[in-house]
Amino acid sequence: MYGTEDFHDKIRAACLDYIESEKVFFEAYIDEDFEEYIARKRQNGEWGDDIELQALSEIYNRPIEIYAYSANPMRTFHENN
Repeated sequence: MYGTEDFHDKIRAACLDYIESEKVFFEAYIDEDFEEYIARKRQNGEWGDDIELQALSEIYNRPIEIYAYSANPMRTFHENN
């Protein structure tokens, strides 16, 4: 988003703040205690997954495409119609 890793902490915090603010939606996709999940994901070294990618695509209003072993995306978040 910013062209540098210097804003990693800001993006992580914004992402998890957003997930907390939209708890009613996101908790259905979390298979552990919601508060414990948020606390764990706030720690450096924790990987984001589909939940965090969906939240980031909504926060920044941008599509996110995941590529692996192909020139075609295997997963897209926040698709444009």
